[in-house]
Formats: sequence, C-alpha cells, structure tokens
Amino acid sequence: MLKLIYDALWYPVLPVAALASAGLDRQKLKQRLGRIEAQADAGQPRVWLHAASVGEVEGARPIALGLSLRNPAPALFITCMTETGCQAARAGICGARAVMLAPLDCRACVRRFLRAVRPHTLLIAETELWPNYLLAARRAGIPLAIINGRLSTRSFTRYRALRSIFRSGLESVALVLAQSDEDAGRYAMLGVPQARITVVGNPKFDLEWLRDPPSLRPQLEAFTRGRRVFVAGSTAPGEEAIMIEAYRGLRRRFPDLALVLAPRHPHRAAEVEAMIRAARLDYVRAGELRGHGQPRADRTTARGQAHAPQAGAEQPAGEPTAPDATAGRQAGKGQTASGQTANGHDAAPDLMPFEHAARAPALLLDTLGELRALYFHATLAFVGGSIRPGRGGQSLAEPAAAALPVMFGPYHESQRMVARALLQSGAGCIVRDAGEIVEAAAPLLSDANLRRTKGERARAAVKQLGGAAERSLMALSRLSSLG
Repeated sequence: MLKLIYDALWYPVLPVAALASAGLDRQKLKQRLGRIEAQADAGQPRVWLHAASVGEVEGARPIALGLSLRNPAPALFITCMTETGCQAARAGICGARAVMLAPLDCRACVRRFLRAVRPHTLLIAETELWPNYLLAARRAGIPLAIINGRLSTRSFTRYRALRSIFRSGLESVALVLAQSDEDAGRYAMLGVPQARITVVGNPKFDLEWLRDPPSLRPQLEAFTRGRRVFVAGSTAPGEEAIMIEAYRGLRRRFPDLALVLAPRHPHRAAEVEAMIRAARLDYVRAGELRGHGQPRADRTTARGQAHAPQAGAEQPAGEPTAPDATAGRQAGKGQTASGQTANGHDAAPDLMPFEHAARAPALLLDTLGELRALYFHATLAFVGGSIRPGRGGQSLAEPAAAALPVMFGPYHESQRMVARALLQSGAGCIVRDAGEIVEAAAPLLSDANLRRTKGERARAAVKQLGGAAERSLMALSRLSSLG
C-alpha cells in the first residue's frame, strides 16, 4: 500500500520536482524525465552507473576505471543527482559514454530511461536506494549491484522505517559490495540475502594513496609558501566559528600560522566570510585571487571593500593585519578556479592582487576541486562534518594520503574505517571544541619530527586499507553481464 501511495504522489509533484532539480534548462529537464538518447556500439555491454554526487563518484571511480580496462570495455552511462557530481564524473571517468542527471524516481521516468539506455547491468554507488530504480531493474531482468555500499545509522533508520517500499527491490539485488561488516549487517536487515553480500572495503582508499599529488595554482601556492598552514576541510555550520577561535589561540604562540577555511558547500562562503570579518582577521577568498602582474580594475568606494579590519579597529593580540589589504571582493563571489562564476559566465576583473595572498593570515576556499591540492601544502588538517551529529564526517582519507596528522570530531560514522585506522596508528585524534583543537595542534606545530612521524603513519594507514577496487572488480565479474 505504501508503495502505491509513493507512486501516486509522484505525478502531481513531478513538474515541481523536475523544475526544482533542473531549473529551466531544457536538456537537464529532459534528463530528469528520462528523455535521453543513448548510443553504444553493437554488441557492447551497457552499464548504468548511478552515483549521487561528488563523493559517490569518487568512490565509484576506481571501479569504473577498472571496468573500462576490460575487453570488451562496457559502455558506461553515468547518472548523478547533482550537476557537480556530473562535472566530477566527466573529469574523472574519461571513458564514460555519457554523463547526465539521473531520472527522477517516478515509474514512468525510470522506465523511459531504461528503454533508452537498455543496460545489461545497473551499479548503484553507496546509499542511493530509490524504490523504482530497484523495482524497474528487477522487472526488466537487469542485474543490480550496490558498489561501495554503506549505510549510516541515520540512513539505516530511514530505510528501515520505509522497508515495505524497498523490500521487494532489495530482495532481488544481485550483489552488495559493502564497505564494512556493519554495513553488510544493515543491508541484510533490510532484506538483501546474506549470500549476496560481500565486504570489500572502500575503493576511495585505493584512489587516495595511488594517485599523484595534485598541482596547486600559483595564487594559492603563494598563500602557503614559507609558513605553517592549518586546513579546516569540508566544514559544516558551526565548525568554522570553532576553528576561528582555535586559530586565534594558536596564532598567539605561532605567529606564522595560516588558516584555510573550506566549507563543504561553497554557497556558504558569504556566511563564513562574515564570521572571519567579525573575528577581525585579514583574509583572501580563493575565487578572487588573480595572477601576478594582471591588471586590476579601478574600484569605486561602493564596490571596493577591504578584506582587512577597518583602520582604527581594535586588533586581537597576536593578529597583525597586512598593511595594504585593500582588494575588493564583490565581483569574485561564487567564482571558480577557472576564472568563471558558478553559473559559467566570465568573472569580472575586480580580483584580489596576487601579492596579498602571501600576507593574509586566512584563506576562504570558496572554489571547487582545490581542497585536495591544499592538503599537500598544509601542516595540519581538521576534517569537518564531524563535531555535531547528523553528517557523519567528510573524507579523512584525503588529508591522510597527504601525510598530514588529522583531527576530526566525535561524529564520524560515515568515516569509521579510516577513523579507526588513524586512531589506532596515532595519526589522528578526536576533538570536540576549540580548546581541544589547540591542545592537540600545539605539540604538532612545535615539533616537526613528531608531525612528520604522525603524517607518515596517516598515509600508511590509508594505504593498508587499499585493495577494495580490485576485490570489487573480482566480485562483479561473477555477474553474467560483466563476466
């Protein structure tokens, strides 16, 4: 009965859901409604790979790349729930036949999509369980495998409450490749037969320690050069204020220390910027940094606001302001590292001078795709989404693979495997507030040898967790459609 209600509700809300998820873009609307064209070579296996967004794409990437090396290589049709996920898939999975927004979970949309793609296999990454994806694959006789499968406490509770909608679809899942024993047990409790569940680990760990360190654009390299850098990565609401408080305490002892604040969602940049201003810290925004020697547009008083505290304002002890921090910021809002704004238009030339990056004590990372490179130029890292409950923590593997000692909060259930490895090796520690961050960071900032030892342990811990991609590909080869 609940499934009938679920399907019936889709039809009145379908136009609103399509517009909300695709806007007025004609091509994106067609994708959300399943109206696509999908071409593949005759006789070539077709694989539909669905990953929600950037994190899920990164976890599925080693498996997708492994599949592309097979002979014959399958035609990969990748769908994501977000445009940023699609961008990550296009950049990281070059052999994909097509990357597009996923069809909405309305029966008609999913059926229409399946008729166009005609996949031989459906691979769903991590926790993207949609009732009609599961049931449509079952009715069409398409083997469905969940790769890099995980179920947080929050997700498991939600799915269990709606088990009647998912049960028949999950019972027909051909294979679940779970990250951990705990994830495997939760999938079994939701109805997946135990014999079809295999624990393989997390392919993201393979990706982190195997790939080469990324390059950092000169503007950001100028910020990190010649000083110690504390990166607060993928932070959630409430965590930036804690990091600013901790940084102010640390900077009294370590005047050369710089801070990078990288909110998990760049659209929060203005909110985080207001916090930095309230703390009277001089700062730069990554999206506003321009190259050395580029011309700077004239500014009017109305547009040109300094990133430094106003003259005459009282300065916190130990927090000097760069003497000529006078760059404007308004044109840089939402700008990416490519020099374009988030909506793809050319950015205005009102950008901050290259030289200012070398003096400002704080950097607001309001761009996409640059956090990992900054980790490789950092001294310490805190990973967000973990001090308060509800998010489960963001990637601990990225800073660990960069050989950094890693701090994170007590709510890291989505990262429990790497968190456990970091804690056991002494390369990571749990912090709950600004005082604990200061207490954990001070010894590391004082002792380069201690810092180096813990960083090497962090990288070794990630490396030891590797091998999941190979185990996943071996398990998938047992499916007749991929064998």
